[in-house]
Amino acid sequence: MEEDFKSWFLSHGGAFHPNTDLGSNSDGFFIRVRDEQDLLPGARVDPFIAQFDLQSVSLLITPRVITQIFFMKQFLLREQSLWWPYIRMLPQPDALHNFNTPLWYEPEDLAWIRGTNLEFGAQRMESLWRQEYEEAASLFRLRGSEQVEFWSWLLYKWAATIFASRSFPGSALASSAESVGNALNTECPVLIPGVDLLNHCPLVKVTWLWGRSDCSVINDDPIKRTSQVWNNYGPKSNEELILGYGFSLFRNPADFCSLAVSQDVEKRISKIKNYQTCSTLTDMSDILTTGGLSKQTSQVSNGSEHVIDTPDLGKDRNNVTKSIFSSANVVSPNLSPPTQRVNREIRLVRLKGGSLKSDSIRSQALYEFSPGFIGDCSIAFANEREVAESDFQLQSSVDFSSGQLSRNKLHVMCAVTMILQRQQMAIMKHDLDLPLWPANEKQFHAARYRRNQLQILASVIEMLLESLRSFPGLSMATAGDMKVIRLENILTDSTTNILTDFRAALNAGLGTRNPEKIRKNGWVECAFALWLCGLWLRYSSIIRDTASLTSSLPSKFSRWLVFLSRVYRTPPEIEPQREQMVEPVKSGSYVTSCTEITAAEQNRDETQSLCESFLAVIHAAATRNPSSLYGDPSVTVGHLAWCLNIIRQEGVMCPNLEGKLGDENDEFILFLEGAGAA
Repeated sequence: MEEDFKSWFLSHGGAFHPNTDLGSNSDGFFIRVRDEQDLLPGARVDPFIAQFDLQSVSLLITPRVITQIFFMKQFLLREQSLWWPYIRMLPQPDALHNFNTPLWYEPEDLAWIRGTNLEFGAQRMESLWRQEYEEAASLFRLRGSEQVEFWSWLLYKWAATIFASRSFPGSALASSAESVGNALNTECPVLIPGVDLLNHCPLVKVTWLWGRSDCSVINDDPIKRTSQVWNNYGPKSNEELILGYGFSLFRNPADFCSLAVSQDVEKRISKIKNYQTCSTLTDMSDILTTGGLSKQTSQVSNGSEHVIDTPDLGKDRNNVTKSIFSSANVVSPNLSPPTQRVNREIRLVRLKGGSLKSDSIRSQALYEFSPGFIGDCSIAFANEREVAESDFQLQSSVDFSSGQLSRNKLHVMCAVTMILQRQQMAIMKHDLDLPLWPANEKQFHAARYRRNQLQILASVIEMLLESLRSFPGLSMATAGDMKVIRLENILTDSTTNILTDFRAALNAGLGTRNPEKIRKNGWVECAFALWLCGLWLRYSSIIRDTASLTSSLPSKFSRWLVFLSRVYRTPPEIEPQREQMVEPVKSGSYVTSCTEITAAEQNRDETQSLCESFLAVIHAAATRNPSSLYGDPSVTVGHLAWCLNIIRQEGVMCPNLEGKLGDENDEFILFLEGAGAA
C-alpha cells in the first residue's frame, strides 16, 4: 500500500525530500526522517494538488458538497479511480475505530463531552452534514442518477470527515487573476496528498509556499533522524482540534472556553455602536423612541412602547445569562469545519501565560477575554439611561478592580461571572454519569478537553469573585456610605424618617421583614420598590432644595435622589391609563418593531398587575396605621410603576460571592449611580 501510494504520488508531480520516508502507527501514516542523518532546515515536501473536474456537476449544491460527493464516487470506483492509491491510504468508512472526531463517538464516548460546547458543536455539524446529504441525494435522484442508491449516509459522513480534517480552502491557491475569478476553484476545498500526512505540532516552525496550482512545505528547524516531520496548523484550542481532527494537546497554550451571543443581542450591540458614532439621539430612533427618552432633556420617561432589551432583573433572576449569553448551549462561531477557514469573530476566555500546570485551580493566574468582548457586554447590559448618556464609556478593560465603579461596570462583572458559572454548571451536572477513567482514545481526549474547560472556568470565576468581594458593600452586611445597596441595607440602614413605616408596610403586606424570607418568596422587587416609593414621598417636597435634602438624608441617598430627579421624569401624581403605563425592560423581548407591539402590551399588563399587588401591600399598611407615610393618597399604581422601573434600570443581579452555584444563591443589589465617590 505504501509503495503504491509513493509511486502514484511521484508520478503525478509530488516530491519528498530524499532524506524522508513514509512511516505508520496505530494512528495512520505519516512522514518521518530516515535513519541515516538529521533533516536540515530548508528541506521541503512538494505535494501536488488534488483538484477534481467538477464542471459537469450542478451548481445548485455548494462546491464543498459537490467535492465530497465526487470523493464518494471515487471510493465506490475503487481500483478504477485515478485516486485509489491515495484513497486507500486514508481511514476507511468501514473501520469506525479509525475516526476520533465526535461525530463518530459511541454513546459511552459522548458522555465525556455532555454539556460542553464541543457536544453542541458536533450536533450542529452532524445536522448540517445530514441535511447536505439528503438534499444532494434527492437532487441527483430526481436527475436519474443510478449511483445514488449506493450513497449511504455513512459514506457521506466519511467523505465529509476526510475533507474536514485534511483539506485546505481553494482560496489558498488563488494566486492569479484567473484562479481568483473562478468561483469553483476558490470555494472548493482541495486535498493536498503528502502534506495531509504531516501531523500537528504547535511548536514547530514551517514555511508554506503557494503557487498557482501547487505548494511546498519547508521545515525551518532541524529535525532529528527517525523523528516525525510535523506541520503547524496554527493556534487551535482542544475544542477545535477534537472536532476537526480527533485529538487534543496536553497543556495546550491555545486552549480556551468559547462564548456565544444571541442574534438579537448582536443586533442591539451593533445598533448602539452605530448610535455612539452619531451626534444626535434621533439616530437611535429604532432603539429608543421619544416615549422612552426625552430628546431635549435626555431623561428616562415613565415608559414607551419600544424599549432597549436590557436584562429584566425581576421575576427571572438569571435571565441575563439565559437569553443574552447562552454560552453552554450555543456553539462558538469558530467551530466551523476546518475546510471553512475564514476569519470570524470569536468570543472566548483563556488563561494567560501558558497552559494549565496542574489539576488544581490557578487562583493567581491571569485571564483574558477576546478583544471587544467586555465592551460588547457593556453595551448588552447598559440600561436606557446609560445608552442615552453622551459620555457613556464602554468597560474595555478586564482589570475590574481598578478605576471608578459604575453601575454598568458592576453589571458587566456580575453578569460575566454568572455566564461562566452557568457554563460550568452545564458541564458539572453530568459528573455522576461518568466512569472513573476513560476507556479508549476518544474518551481520553474528550476527558482532557472537559477537565481543561472546567479548570479555565473555575479559575476565571474565582478571580472575578475575588474582584467583586473587594468592593465594600458587597461582602458585608452593611455598606456604610458606599453605593452598593443590598436588601439588608434598606431593612436596617434606611433613614429613621421612613424606616419604621417601611418595616410596618412589609409586615402588614408581606407578613415578614426578614430578608431571607423575602428573597425566598420572590418579593425582592416589591421591597425595593416600596422603599424607593417611601424615600421619594418623604423628600419629594424638598427635592429641589439640595441643602435641606442633604441635611435630612445620608449623603449617598441625598445625592442619589437629586441624580434621579435630573435623569428620570418625576413620577405621576395620578394613576395613568394602561396606555400610559411604564414599560418595564424585559430581557429577551427586544421590542423594536411594530410586529412586536403585542408583546409590549403584554408586558404593560404584567407590570400593571404587579404594581397593583404592590399597592395592595401599601393599603394593608395604611389600614393598620393611617398616619403611615404610605397612607399618602398620591401613592398610585403609576407611582409604583415609576419606582419599579428605576429599580429594574439601576439594579444588578450579583452572583453568590462564596461561589455557591445556582439561581437561588444569586442576589439582587441596587447601585446608587450619581451618589458620589464610593
